[in-house]
Amino acid sequence: MNSKTIRKIIKEELQNLLLTEKFQSKKLTALYSLLASERWGGGKQIFDKMAKWKKFDWANTPDSAVKKSSKGDPGANIMNIFIVTKSKQNMQDRGYYYNTVRPGLLGMTLGKKVLGANGNIVDKRGDRAGADYTKKGVHNFKQFDAYADVVYSIDVTNIPSSGDVQAARAEAKRGATALMGARDVLRKNKQRYQDALKMKAGEGGWKSARDMVKRATEAFQKAIENHTKMLSNGMYMDTWNNEYSNASNLYSAILDKFRRFQEQNKSAMKYKDDPRDSGYHKERMAGTLKEMQDAFKDFAKRMKQLEGAKPQKIQSGW
Repeated sequence: MNSKTIRKIIKEELQNLLLTEKFQSKKLTALYSLLASERWGGGKQIFDKMAKWKKFDWANTPDSAVKKSSKGDPGANIMNIFIVTKSKQNMQDRGYYYNTVRPGLLGMTLGKKVLGANGNIVDKRGDRAGADYTKKGVHNFKQFDAYADVVYSIDVTNIPSSGDVQAARAEAKRGATALMGARDVLRKNKQRYQDALKMKAGEGGWKSARDMVKRATEAFQKAIENHTKMLSNGMYMDTWNNEYSNASNLYSAILDKFRRFQEQNKSAMKYKDDPRDSGYHKERMAGTLKEMQDAFKDFAKRMKQLEGAKPQKIQSGW
């Protein structure tokens, strides 16, 4: 398979992915991305369960059904997602010390009915809240509303029903042979896409691996310098996502994969007289190179999210 064919496959599959995974509402797209973030992975599960339970068609929901504001809506047909963007004192904590509500997803409600609450962003004397979270008082609509900086309110009456889509799928199932054929084609196309990406990544070999190690090292060194300079000037980033942690994670991931790449190369050399075993290990080397490239893509995505973020002045302790 030549380079021209590989590029064509990648282009076709990327176009298919863009067509099938895009929300009509830009606000809903931003919200769904936030729900899937590491600060509260459970938010996405609740969001998806609501869609299944109520037969919501999120993909075709109009932007007008989604409102972004600083306060929630207690209406029975309004789904509220409460988000904290700035750290603040937890005034509901009856402990000796006031604790902190940190940035992240705080909770979700349908009207005033709680769908989910996140204890992981509320400190208890420096530790994550865990099971003791509900004792702190931030566990209902009123307190979510008091502590949230941003609230996404979705009018569920304006969300299209997925029933029509399900009916169409039921009709398609009557032609089981054709449906299975379509699934096979989709599966093979996805496999071709993944194989093409591996081949593309594997073409770089040792040169590509060493180059990525160099780039990760430079990114980490730059982050250390910027982080040290910022702290020396009495400033800090009040976010869970920052340049130093992102660069540190990238450096650790790239060095770990570079070690694995070398191990796989030694295995390929060990079995060089056996084309089958040698080919297997070379394919794994290509897969590791792709993982290294994906790590850089994730790093770039996280750094993009930091655009516009401003450091805060270090204040006196409580």
